[in-house]
Amino acid sequence: NCSWSSIFEMVKQPSLLWACWHPHNLGEYHTIKQLWAAWHEGMIVDGVGQMPPLQLIEQEWGGTKDRLTRKGRRQAWRPHNDNNVRRQWSQFMFFIAHINSTMDAGNHASEAVRILDEQRGSMSVPQFHSKLQPKKKRTQVPAASADASSV
Repeated sequence: NCSWSSIFEMVKQPSLLWACWHPHNLGEYHTIKQLWAAWHEGMIVDGVGQMPPLQLIEQEWGGTKDRLTRKGRRQAWRPHNDNNVRRQWSQFMFFIAHINSTMDAGNHASEAVRILDEQRGSMSVPQFHSKLQPKKKRTQVPAASADASSV
């Protein structure tokens, strides 16, 4: 049997998988459809074949948490304490969450992807990500306290 699950059974050190199976940086995806394909179908590796869908990798070795007990297991395939990895995964999953929420509203995956790609228009995927991100409110130091410190 040559299914991804039978291949996964042979993996003894999932922490080494990130180096070869991680998602691309957002700038390497030209469309939301390509990003979704990496999640749902697996990325094509020219001249080699196809990587497993990131969804399956995350299912197998991602972090899980019981909503009632709030206890769970730590994810095993992404490097721990690496801000670049955390940022890369977070940005990738930002779009997966958007697609899933559009699907929760009753759309098929292909329709959800089409809607996002249509909204993206001529923007790059990173530009679209920035546009969709909620704006962070900057906390401003009141002028009175700034003046008081100089007295």
